[in-house]
Amino acid sequence: MDIGRKLKEARENRGITLEDVERETKIRRKYLHALEEEQFQILPGSVYAKAFLKTYASFLRLDASEIVEVYNKNFIKEAVSESPGKITKTETRTSSVPKKRNNRFLLSAIAAIAIIAGLFILGVYITNSLNQEPVSPNSSPPPPGGLQPVEETPAVNIELTVNDSDCWMLVTVDGSVAFEGTLLPGQSKGFEGKENITVKLGNAGAVTAKLNGQDIGALGSPGEVKSHEFRVN
Repeated sequence: MDIGRKLKEARENRGITLEDVERETKIRRKYLHALEEEQFQILPGSVYAKAFLKTYASFLRLDASEIVEVYNKNFIKEAVSESPGKITKTETRTSSVPKKRNNRFLLSAIAAIAIIAGLFILGVYITNSLNQEPVSPNSSPPPPGGLQPVEETPAVNIELTVNDSDCWMLVTVDGSVAFEGTLLPGQSKGFEGKENITVKLGNAGAVTAKLNGQDIGALGSPGEVKSHEFRVN
């Protein structure tokens, strides 16, 4: 199936222009033209290409899943990992070690970890005992068990809300992908990170945000592809 030709024919059969599609989908006209001409290198990347294809196809009432599948087969080259070489005799002997020997090793490792943990806890207890100051008769008693108040760990919280049109987004929390997909108008998602949160938006003007409970407004212009990074103070 020719993706570009199918999109263009569906649009022309409905008698609408690229400007009409841009206004309704919030996808820039140059990206729509690139989709119809199959010039996918113009788009920011394959993730945006698939998101735009899905939105455009759905708007034209085409089978979006089928179009994305054709794109994956014909335009994305998956990296093929090299298969490992033949297993050597040494590797074969290692894989055939009896299970009982593995169990004994595992039990020994667990016992060693338990001993180390016990010594660590004992050392902490002794250190805390030596560092405690004598309590004068007029002073207030220390908290039960000698525990001190624990300071709260700083964090960054972000709440994203999609307003008037769909928006594809990619959210990374502390270096790991926490969400990737398209939210519909009225949908919201919240994220919390210990260090930073990075947000990539395919339609930044459709998204408003609250940072640590404070409203910071829209994150861009309609149809704009934009990234933001929020860090702990």
